[in-house]
Amino acid sequence: MALTSPRFANVPQLARAARNAPWLSSGMRGYGVHLIQVALIDMGIPMPKSVGRAGLSPDWIYGSETVEAVKRFQRSPLGGPPVTDDGAADAQTLAKLDKAMAGYQHRISLEVLTTKPSTTPWSQMLRFAQELYGRYGIKVEVTSGMSVTLTAAEEQVFATYPPFDRR
Repeated sequence: MALTSPRFANVPQLARAARNAPWLSSGMRGYGVHLIQVALIDMGIPMPKSVGRAGLSPDWIYGSETVEAVKRFQRSPLGGPPVTDDGAADAQTLAKLDKAMAGYQHRISLEVLTTKPSTTPWSQMLRFAQELYGRYGIKVEVTSGMSVTLTAAEEQVFATYPPFDRR
């Protein structure tokens, strides 16, 4: 069966799993595993170990937490009736997951603030962000943008601010 949701279509690892050639299970790694983890989190199935303390992005590893999250999804009514709750992302589970994600759309709004003029055209930066986030089913909308000039003292503070490691 071909996967049709924007999040899963055209991902080779998931296309193989949707044909059980092979399905995804404990110990496997990869982009397809990552997309399944993100989808489960988006549907409200938490995965704190896989995401880690930073809380940013799942680890791409089909570990015990992913197995348990998949089992929880398999038992749920999301995407259709429950399926065998073995924790494997096989054809049956991926069909259910694909259906659950088909209508899902996550949106983020960005406010862009730059401190130095960029040589990259804004339209190119926006297309890149839309393509990158689009892989996860996220629609990017820009709400505003502004470029500001900083004083030398402000530039120094900004350059040393901990979240902005520019190495």
